[in-house]
Amino acid sequence: MRLTMSGKSMAAPHVAGIAALMLHKNPALTSAQVRAILAAAASPPPGVTPFDVAWGYGRVDARAAVDLVE
Repeated sequence: MRLTMSGKSMAAPHVAGIAALMLHKNPALTSAQVRAILAAAASPPPGVTPFDVAWGYGRVDARAAVDLVE
């Protein structure tokens, strides 16, 4: 059986996991820094402005977010 799930309830644990990886790399990150890095690592879909109420900042790239952590 294959089940597809989407929406905020699926996005939240995904982003929380990325934040955990970022904090593992640099435990001194503030919440504002984590938020800024996640936004910088997101890619909005074609035709969507940098922030959209439906998409937020777009799909976050976990590898890019962790790579942006100093």
